[in-house]
Amino acid sequence: METFLMLLNELFLIKLLLMFLSSGQVLGASFYGDGYVQLRTVELSSRTSLHVRFRTSSHSGLLFMAAGETDFLLLELHSGRLQVQLDLGSGERTLRSEKGVHLNDLAWHSVELQHDQHNVTLTVDRHSHTSVRIPGPDLDLSVHDGLFVGGTVGLDKPYLHSDDATGWVRRKILDLSYNQ
Repeated sequence: METFLMLLNELFLIKLLLMFLSSGQVLGASFYGDGYVQLRTVELSSRTSLHVRFRTSSHSGLLFMAAGETDFLLLELHSGRLQVQLDLGSGERTLRSEKGVHLNDLAWHSVELQHDQHNVTLTVDRHSHTSVRIPGPDLDLSVHDGLFVGGTVGLDKPYLHSDDATGWVRRKILDLSYNQ
């Protein structure tokens, strides 16, 4: 019963946040220091859509993560470039933004990530496109441990092997939508 009440409370908070977002009163989130957001959710999807709008001066750190037992989707800054790491169960794939284009310049940047079965496409600022094909029969992103924005605390997963994945992006402001 206690778990059910906690779930109802989380759903209420999510609905309240969505209400504020849809009313135009909340435009995003700012993270200073070691702030982050975690949304506890469980879902399975062969199609994933992620849109992030951000600005930062940080060279490295986590922007977004969908965490499962072995499946995961990581969007992070690595040396000023975007890096996407994705594993649906048939092996890890990595996408990176263009060389020479650094996104830690305090300018606003828009990122779209589309996963549709075997295809994953990363678009940065609506003009730079990178894609990769996912091998094997596993096409679903299985999220068991939730969604994270801005960092993780206390999550011990083998795919969190870089300091970038557990670190925080300081002074960023996000507008984020996931599977909408």
